[in-house]
Amino acid sequence: MAWGLGAFVSLQVGLAVGIELALPQLRDPLYGDKLHQLRRRTAAAKESEVLVVLGSSRTAHALDAATAELQLKTRVARPSLVYNFGVPGAGPVTNLVHLKRLLAGGMRPDLVVIEVLPPLLAAQTPAVELFQFPAERIWWSEIPLIEHYASIAPDVDHLRRDWWLGGCVPWHAHRFGILRVLLPDFVPRLGREAWFARFDEHGWTGIHKDFRTADRYRDGLARARADYEAYLTDFRLGGTGCEALRETLATCREQRIRAALLLSPEAPEFQAFYSADAWLQIKSYLEQLLREFDVALVDARDWMAGDDFLDSHHLLVPGAVRFSERFGRRTAALLREPAWTAGARRDTRK
Repeated sequence: MAWGLGAFVSLQVGLAVGIELALPQLRDPLYGDKLHQLRRRTAAAKESEVLVVLGSSRTAHALDAATAELQLKTRVARPSLVYNFGVPGAGPVTNLVHLKRLLAGGMRPDLVVIEVLPPLLAAQTPAVELFQFPAERIWWSEIPLIEHYASIAPDVDHLRRDWWLGGCVPWHAHRFGILRVLLPDFVPRLGREAWFARFDEHGWTGIHKDFRTADRYRDGLARARADYEAYLTDFRLGGTGCEALRETLATCREQRIRAALLLSPEAPEFQAFYSADAWLQIKSYLEQLLREFDVALVDARDWMAGDDFLDSHHLLVPGAVRFSERFGRRTAALLREPAWTAGARRDTRK
């Protein structure tokens, strides 16, 4: 019994240490996979300028980073590397968490582009992205940050307790992450679909154009309307989204990392959800951020036509390639700027 207990404790402690130091994909699977890939690519291209794009599924599907990278090669003096760090379900808080994780792990991009999802800047929008951070998917050092932004989420008072309980038996707390690596067919997909997202070596997940049908587009547009229209019609600026976006930009400024904001493409049907007052509030807020933090805005909302989308706001592969070519040309100018300069402010719409 003593040997059995000793082996049990050793296995638990060993896995806990391994997750903390070297196996982030067992704690937060999709983030860990992308981090591993980004580290491998930057290690193989040590002298390259590194551009990382943080965002949601919009970014994950829209940015063919390899295509954007080709545009940079002809426009930036030094070799350039572009990585798509878009994660389904992400928003301003997730972007902030991921940026802080990258910096804490020694990753220091030369340029960080941060997707702005306008509906999440509404004060009345539920902070649904905070449910991506249960105790078993965060590191201890992140708990104060999650607690701050998750104050409206249920069970937040139990976050520290649950973290310690999971830390005592990591083989149980991270069982799905372990199975995902060793025996993926044994992991229930319901609620964990994003864990199995397929992406290329640049982090891009393309949606084939043949996946779109009239029925899928209609159903997708109906879901987008149900998810966002009420917040964009009766828009009230504020809430955790605005605060997290501001903190993300403040972190870039503190670290002297160039930053830019991205308004991703939206079909005319999606843009119709915005009331005139909603867009005025959003535009004024973003202009304020550009002035305060001396950053650029890539406004790509009108870049693509309705036929380029699966559901009015997620791009299909042909549209993603064209978007990425244009995105690469726009961000090349930002990489040519010094690390932090008062001349960086601009709206790169054209």
